[in-house]
Amino acid sequence: DLDGYHVFRRDRILPRRSGGAVRGGGIATLIKKGLSAEQVLLSDPKQYTERMDVTVHLNNHKHITFVNVYLPPGNATDRFKPESLPVGDDIVIAGDFNCHAKLWARRENEDALGKKMQQWMLKTDMLPMNNPRAHTLHASVGTMTSPDIVIANSKHDRSTWCTLDTIGSDHLPMDFEVRADAVRSKKMPRKGWLWRKADWAAFINHVEDGAARVVGCADVDRANDRLVRLMMEAAAKYIPRKGHKK
Repeated sequence: DLDGYHVFRRDRILPRRSGGAVRGGGIATLIKKGLSAEQVLLSDPKQYTERMDVTVHLNNHKHITFVNVYLPPGNATDRFKPESLPVGDDIVIAGDFNCHAKLWARRENEDALGKKMQQWMLKTDMLPMNNPRAHTLHASVGTMTSPDIVIANSKHDRSTWCTLDTIGSDHLPMDFEVRADAVRSKKMPRKGWLWRKADWAAFINHVEDGAARVVGCADVDRANDRLVRLMMEAAAKYIPRKGHKK
């Protein structure tokens, strides 16, 4: 286990020539402790696809399911059908699909599975959240390519995606933040900030704690968007406004 997280894992089972089985890697999904989460049992798991679904329960009886996928190169990519993936605005799919298409990587040549994935995405409105100008493999491998994809419903187009610094793998970590839609209410007169009553120490700590996510984002526009949102979150918590009662 990793401190602070619930670990859901699916170990890869490789056959032994002498009988039995041996572990050979696999996939894992980590959910922060304190969140209610459960693994979803797949009715028809494919032996050639490594996949695990974990549902996180939110407030107001809502939930979001994270689908973790690893598609090994070779025979698996020939047999894989994108239609087997779930769709919906409560689904986020992420993984190494070992395929390429212009929709999530403009500089790459498309392959057969990439074309199938691209057609499925456009048909289902489940779109790649990747920056198509970025790449998800570290430059040290000698090629700039993006076999790793985050896929979500197009309603999440205001969410943020970027790659982070390598943590030892040739695949770069992907940071995807879902921005929930706020409930719209009637327009009210703007209320000013009570600057003199602000808890500036707590405000600064909040911004500094979240700054790592901004610094690690390679896309300038997304980094700016994330910084503004971080500061607004801090302001809402630590700077009172006129007419607001606690």
